[in-house]
Amino acid sequence: MVLANAINACPDEPFCQMCTSSPPHPDVQVCGRCYHSIFNEKTKKCDKNIPSKVENCASYRQVGDEFLCDVCELGYSLNSNTCIKCKVSNCARCLYGESCFNCFNGLMPTFVKGEVVCSNIEKCSVANCDVCNSFMDSKPGCALCNQGFALLLDINICVRAPDNCYWTLPSSNGCEMCRDGFYMTSDKKCKPNPAETPLTSPILAHPRVKTTHRSSTSAMPL
Repeated sequence: MVLANAINACPDEPFCQMCTSSPPHPDVQVCGRCYHSIFNEKTKKCDKNIPSKVENCASYRQVGDEFLCDVCELGYSLNSNTCIKCKVSNCARCLYGESCFNCFNGLMPTFVKGEVVCSNIEKCSVANCDVCNSFMDSKPGCALCNQGFALLLDINICVRAPDNCYWTLPSSNGCEMCRDGFYMTSDKKCKPNPAETPLTSPILAHPRVKTTHRSSTSAMPL
């Protein structure tokens, strides 16, 4: 019990987006993803002390004595420990800055005049989805739901959830993982991190632009 109290920092830990059990102590909860920080194995908490931060990096991992970017913010792609901005307008996820396979605003990656653009020629088939998941001929899914909704894990639909929730479970009475810039509370809601400005994250504040309307130009969805 003493050990559990010493390291059970999750939930209600700033910078922690989700909680997970800590083997071999299944009743002890530690952070499963730290935002703008890294999980410290000694303190069992999210640690902001990263010697060399990567611009536009959402979370980090440690390899030996090195601290590397693990996941970039939406709108950027990871390449040699650098987050490169996606070149396609309204693109949420891309490969090495090129092409695009996720778009903001419910748009879909589409070939127009030989180039990939984010377009409303074909809308996302998942209701209440903001960032639709589509790559080439794969079945469309959702990478990020609209505000007030969250991904229902394993089913890949958007269901009602606490504000700023990223995903939840069928058996959950609340949120299981918060969006970037928010941390998990003991009542399974998502509270703004007092040390962050959530609206600086592309996940929360991407532009709401005018979409491209269908025209006579031939286009082939990815």
